[in-house]
Amino acid sequence: MNLESCRGFLSRGSLTATLSSSARLLCVVLLASATAGMAAEKPQIASPRIRALDQEIAADKTAALDRFWKAAKNRCPLVEEIPGDDKRLLVTYLWRGDATTERVEARGGPYAASREPFARLRDTDVWYRSEPVPKDARYVYGLIVNRRVERRAADGSTEYVLVEEYPNDPLNANQFNGGPVVELPDAPKDAWHVAQESAAKGRVERLSLESKALAESRKATIYVPPEFDSRTPHALAVFFDGDECEKLMNLPAILDNLIAEKRIPPTVAILVDAQRTRGRDLVFSDAFVAFVADELVPWAVKKLDLNVTPETTLAGGMSLGGLTAAYAAHERPKVFGNVLSQSGAFWRPRPDKAQAPQGQGWFPGRVAESEATTVRYYLEVGRFESPSMVGNNHRLRDVLRTKGNAVIYEEYNGGHDHVNWRVSLGRGLIALLGTPRS
Repeated sequence: MNLESCRGFLSRGSLTATLSSSARLLCVVLLASATAGMAAEKPQIASPRIRALDQEIAADKTAALDRFWKAAKNRCPLVEEIPGDDKRLLVTYLWRGDATTERVEARGGPYAASREPFARLRDTDVWYRSEPVPKDARYVYGLIVNRRVERRAADGSTEYVLVEEYPNDPLNANQFNGGPVVELPDAPKDAWHVAQESAAKGRVERLSLESKALAESRKATIYVPPEFDSRTPHALAVFFDGDECEKLMNLPAILDNLIAEKRIPPTVAILVDAQRTRGRDLVFSDAFVAFVADELVPWAVKKLDLNVTPETTLAGGMSLGGLTAAYAAHERPKVFGNVLSQSGAFWRPRPDKAQAPQGQGWFPGRVAESEATTVRYYLEVGRFESPSMVGNNHRLRDVLRTKGNAVIYEEYNGGHDHVNWRVSLGRGLIALLGTPRS
């Protein structure tokens, strides 16, 4: 047993499920010794505020820490200027540890640094990690705290185990969907997702449809624009993960605002619920594509007497929903002429097909080998997402452009989360269905 093997077990979660009690104790000792060694080296402190605290502690530790934690409440992470750098800010995450704290991490910022542990300031309860972040970043992050706790073994002896916990950040008042958010000053401020009193409101109805393709009942929400008149030209948009589109993205408000501002034509939207079959439906399911393209869209066209064409019909979604939007349009280009994919999971393999080279998803290769279509694409991905996610979005973009498809491609400084997708969704709809203003 050595330090690196202990770190390997730690990276996979709790030590308790894998090692004997004696081996676990040895791991705890090795990791604690390594942590103490790092503290002894006294790493260089990048944050001006943490450097100042380091000096204040020398004068009066108790008073300095008390002032520091009171000032930090609801104001974290710390955000500070970087001398000579006008494109980035220094973001410092904080955690108030105790005698049981062994290791702290923050996941969600720039990917390359997202596995680096926090440092402990001297022998205080201040744990911190600083990293430079682009000024226009917005992202949700999460904390991982490993604590050494004492418990009684079956034989009555005392043993120490490492427990991994995932607390919220109690020092950050900016929260979204139960997670803490970093939002820097130049983050895009598009506010299409914020309901406006001046915008007329569309009608939102719940529906249930029996599907022959899936042999089950499917639930969805349909949005009908204000002052609907079937004699007026309309667009039709189908979104996957419809419950999230409504609750986390506020899609009905986005449509209300865009239609009121005449940025897109009057648009009917169908938000298809995931209803606990997401993993089955949104990973290259031909039956689900048949349901959407051959049953759901014709049902809506007939019910509302819509006059739509592939050029005015859109499939959209986030993550697996983005993947399925692209797959549905590729398989049914005479139904869907537009794809709006936000962080599409194009890295996914297709289990029933030959595997692509390592790191490459199946769908970009499928497009490369297929006949060209006229489908238009809006693709976006966060620069803080995994290399596989970003790389396969790049690959699909390049393949589509080689095939002659119109592709609008955007990247943002953020991660795989709705806090960014809800902001950019309106831009995607304008790009595909409307006419952007200069």
